[in-house]
Amino acid sequence: MDKKAFLDGKTILIAEDLDWNFKYLEVMLSKLNNAKVMWAKDGIEAVFKCKNHPEIDLVLMDIQMPELDGYNAARQIKEFRPELPIIAHTAYAMYEERELCLSAGCCAYIAKPVRKDELIEEIRMALENSN
Repeated sequence: MDKKAFLDGKTILIAEDLDWNFKYLEVMLSKLNNAKVMWAKDGIEAVFKCKNHPEIDLVLMDIQMPELDGYNAARQIKEFRPELPIIAHTAYAMYEERELCLSAGCCAYIAKPVRKDELIEEIRMALENSN
């Protein structure tokens, strides 16, 4: 069995305001076992998509976004979808940043630049723990 089979048929929302960061993550994920990728360009759109797309299985949440940052977007999403795993990804790699992400409702934290192996492992753990 393929070690990435856990992504079969899963839908991942990437909340990321920068086109090239989205494309980077999309390319990584699109090569994995039929995972579907959606894009939200800011926190407001991420909240909207999580409300209106129950098929979303996991969110990769950029923390520094316009309109509504990732912390507040995660908090709002957790109000109506408390079981939805949210993995924060941010350029700030300080310990305090990790704690802020976790306290906002994220289940994990990845520092940018995101490494493929780390991303896949964090997604695997988040999906396993949400079942």
